[in-house]
Amino acid sequence: MSNKIHRLKNQIQRYHWGTRTSIPVILRNARLATNEPLAEYWISSHPLLPSFIDETGESLTSFLANQNEDQKALPFIVKLLSANTPLSIQVHPSKEQALEGFLNENRKGIGLTDSTRNYKDNNHKPETIIALTTFEALVGFRTKEAIIQDVTTIDNKHLSLVILNLATLPEHKFLEKLMQWLLSRSPNTIQCIVNDLIGKKQKLNLSAINTISLLSEEYGNDVGVLMALILNKVSLNPNESLYIKEGIPHAYLNGTGIEVMASSDNVLRAGLTPKHVDIEELLNITTFQHYLPRIEQVQFQVGAQQLTVPTPDYQIEILTINNAPFSFETTSSGEILFVISGDLQCDKQHLQQGDSFVTTPNTNQLLIEGVGKVMRVYNKLKNASV
Repeated sequence: MSNKIHRLKNQIQRYHWGTRTSIPVILRNARLATNEPLAEYWISSHPLLPSFIDETGESLTSFLANQNEDQKALPFIVKLLSANTPLSIQVHPSKEQALEGFLNENRKGIGLTDSTRNYKDNNHKPETIIALTTFEALVGFRTKEAIIQDVTTIDNKHLSLVILNLATLPEHKFLEKLMQWLLSRSPNTIQCIVNDLIGKKQKLNLSAINTISLLSEEYGNDVGVLMALILNKVSLNPNESLYIKEGIPHAYLNGTGIEVMASSDNVLRAGLTPKHVDIEELLNITTFQHYLPRIEQVQFQVGAQQLTVPTPDYQIEILTINNAPFSFETTSSGEILFVISGDLQCDKQHLQQGDSFVTTPNTNQLLIEGVGKVMRVYNKLKNASV
């Protein structure tokens, strides 16, 4: 194939927390809309849900390997994500933790498909979310002072007692012990605390209680419901983004966006899930410090805007084209182009909203014409592979 870019055919994950129409609307494909929620649309070479070259049916992994012997797969995954209800609270390991955990579970003989397996691979999983709609999430620990102030205001006997016992600890130990305490409570205790807090919802009008009320509607007495007391509630407007590094607890609550992450399936859960929660390992990889993510505005000014992504696994550029032809140099490895909006042409191909393409490795330069916005995802690693 002599083309510089190749249209991709991608796959969908259906989870209960997804929406029914958001992804079909973005992809301009009404046939996808059914009564079953659509949660994620993957653009990837990950074996769990790989993409294919549309004109040939060849897998993206095979295509990349045939074009560039140094690139066996993309080192990142691009997803459309659409949430109607909250996802699980998650923490991702660092590269060193992932490698150690992966090898350790292999030595123990824990199968990759075992429900208690924490490490499916040896990679880290930093991620970026770019909001296409209003997007809400829990991200990172609140300050010790803010947590104590809310618990004092709430005046629940269980919470007040544990805070009294932990209040003199330095912040990192305070957060660690409080998270451990929350994760170790019985369903009955969780339900008792939740009922008390919801009963005070109108009187106190605290953001944390409002979030707890929302989470309890979906997850009842799950231990993750009370994590809203200790995590920051973050709201993104459309076209705002944030980056989540390893060790940071987070949960997407609702909204639709584009998610980019390192190619990994390593997730340790901290609640809002019926799946396995390994408290000991979760505490081992969590970063216990106050963390409020930086929100970055996507400007959509003519030209290229580089988003702040402090990881070598992927880089993100937003290309805004307004009639004047726009050219850019590509890297030596395959890149992903996702059309956010517009009507464009590139390499004799028609680009419209929801279309995705992979560049042929070593293409060197691309020219895009028309009017629209395109997300470019790439990396600059010499051997760009997982």
